[in-house]
Amino acid sequence: MNIINYVYMSILLICFLTGLTYIIFLKKPLKMIFIYVLVTLITESLGYYYLYIHPDSKINGLIYSYYRPIAYCILSIFFSKIIHSKTISNIILFLIPCLLSVSIYFIFVGTTGKTNFQFGLLFKGLLVCYSVFYFKQLLKSEEEINSNPNFWIVTGILFFHAGFFFLSGFINYISQKDIELARKLFTINHIINIIYYSLITYGFVCQRRLARL
Repeated sequence: MNIINYVYMSILLICFLTGLTYIIFLKKPLKMIFIYVLVTLITESLGYYYLYIHPDSKINGLIYSYYRPIAYCILSIFFSKIIHSKTISNIILFLIPCLLSVSIYFIFVGTTGKTNFQFGLLFKGLLVCYSVFYFKQLLKSEEEINSNPNFWIVTGILFFHAGFFFLSGFINYISQKDIELARKLFTINHIINIIYYSLITYGFVCQRRLARL
């Protein structure tokens, strides 16, 4: 495991510990984000165990197959709570059981790597759309941005999922021609993750500051 991986896992752990420290100050939407961070930490820890510690030393794709729909559902609930439009919130909530059912079907029936990749892009594309809806709402309001925890967290969500959306497509294309180069480029994903969970950590800190006012 290279230094970027260590930094990423350290930031993810710091993010979890920050959320845990301030858990009593977190409102319901941010508590969903804390649960999301916890699920991510467990998933990544298991992933690193199978890749670097387990005797077989391989990527356990099944773990991430379970993780993707769970993460999407948690983040969708978060957006349903911070987006004021009832219509959009209801659409977000409606899509949760629909996509969760399809995910469960794929897990038990089995799919190709291409299908998993495309379905993962669908999740990320929807989260990008939800982020855009939130920012449009924010532009029409008079909310303070700097001290708004939701702003920093949604910024992280948009940055990560939009960035990974394009990065994964690019890496998938490169892997067909040069698998070693594709693996090296995947390090960029860890850098994106570092920025992502740093923004979520700052969001937790902002919520603690607001609680003091």
